[in-house]
Amino acid sequence: MFVVAAELIAASQGIGFLPSDGRTLARPDIIVGSILLFAFLGSCSDLAVKEVRDRVVGR
Repeated sequence: MFVVAAELIAASQGIGFLPSDGRTLARPDIIVGSILLFAFLGSCSDLAVKEVRDRVVGR
């Protein structure tokens, strides 16, 4: 969570830079696209962590 926040604040390139760049360029499509990308990547990482947890715990 803190890594994402730090990247959003201080990034000059990459996924964290997309919302800032979209805001600067007045491009709502970039802003919405980056929000959707964050949501998708968050869901994927959540599923991956749950899968690892289930394999380690043995559910």
